[in-house]
Amino acid sequence: MIINPWIITVAIANEAARQLPAGTLGWDRMPLCEKDRRLYGLRRMGYEGWIDNQGYAITNAECELKMEKLAKKDVERRAKELEAIGLFGHARLLREGRVS
Repeated sequence: MIINPWIITVAIANEAARQLPAGTLGWDRMPLCEKDRRLYGLRRMGYEGWIDNQGYAITNAECELKMEKLAKKDVERRAKELEAIGLFGHARLLREGRVS
């Protein structure tokens, strides 16, 4: 049986939110919404990794994928800047990964 790591992180985050004492307030002294309860619960449990904007832990594989996507976007942005000033050859080399 294959277990999806995302299901595990959701279950852990939801359990962490349930274990958070009722009436816990955020840094702004406002009551916590569900996603904030997950975030605070995970931190209280000792989780030090990345947490997404919905309060769920992000696995290493997810982090690597997101970082890869960000790097590709950055390369494309830089290549377009080079093309805008007429350096088409440099832009092509950047996209091919032959220069950084």
